[in-house]
Amino acid sequence: METTVLNSTLLVTKNWWLSILIGLVYIILGVWVFRTPLASYISLSVIFSIFILFQDY
Repeated sequence: METTVLNSTLLVTKNWWLSILIGLVYIILGVWVFRTPLASYISLSVIFSIFILFQDY
């Protein structure tokens, strides 16, 4: 148990810049969603529809 926690902690601290990059992408997408509600609603509906269509049973 300790080795898996230690390994995952080392992996996160090794790639710290990846967490910052993902966070910035989420912030940009959040601003886009608030600025263009109709386009974001349509695009999210299409993405969720594709996920539901191709999900594994």
